[in-house]
Amino acid sequence: RLDIINSRNVNTVIIALYYKGAISGLHSVVDSKLDFVEGFRRLILSLIKEGKRVVVVYPIPKPEKPIPKYLIRMGEDGERELEKLSFGSLQESSEIRRMLDSITSKKFIPVKTEDVFCPNIDSLRCMVKMDDNILYSDGSHLSEFGADLLMQHIQKRLFKND
Repeated sequence: RLDIINSRNVNTVIIALYYKGAISGLHSVVDSKLDFVEGFRRLILSLIKEGKRVVVVYPIPKPEKPIPKYLIRMGEDGERELEKLSFGSLQESSEIRRMLDSITSKKFIPVKTEDVFCPNIDSLRCMVKMDDNILYSDGSHLSEFGADLLMQHIQKRLFKND
């Protein structure tokens, strides 16, 4: 509700959403995706123009397979197979990422999820485990450990810009 966001008492707006879900709810995928990206950009810029600090969590990379089931089914071979697992969602969200990367206002605080999960984003590979902890509970959701990592990253970005 924009009336709440436009309140003078609100200084910071945090936007985190399921981008693919927002886009897939639209009719014509090609046109709608471009419309969504442009509309999202206009929303961010209008909030900034209103003097709001805008924090946007980038799309979370999604593995192509449900990680825990994959590990159980594959055993030790699954560990090696995970190194080959790609994250097609990185390509799916490239337009949104490019648009967000283009916003240069000091009031815009990008939270790049790939900084947490994909240290080598160019390879379209991301981590699925860290320190023996699985980062995903299935093909679409972070595990508690993965969510904690992301939340720590969000907090760092918020307080870095204070």
